Amino acid sequence: MNDRALLRLSAAGRIVIGLGFMLAPGRVGAAWIGKRAADRGTQIFVRATGARDVALGIGTLWALGRPGSLKPWLYGAAIADLTDAAATLAAGDAIPEAARNSAVAVAGSAAAGDVVLAARLG
Repeated sequence: MNDRALLRLSAAGRIVIGLGFMLAPGRVGAAWIGKRAADRGTQIFVRATGARDVALGIGTLWALGRPGSLKPWLYGAAIADLTDAAATLAAGDAIPEAARNSAVAVAGSAAAGDVVLAARLG
């Protein structure tokens, strides 16, 4: 798989996950933050995070067809993912350990991938 195809797949995945957070914040958000995702107040932030990811995914797909516009989207996505990882770690045992470890691994990997792809494609 070439870098552009990998980036399309990554952006599409970001959109799907974002839509899940927006449309089913209690159920999909539980994979990240545990049972606290059922709280209606918490769902505001889960939905907002989902909207952010949808926007980043769409922006990345848009930028793929426009020379010189891809790097800012990838670096923006990396910053968002690193923030997710840091916030998850900072929450400590307020988030179930398995969910916390999984979220940090996914967010960290996504951030690293975005930085590498920005260097190769940007």
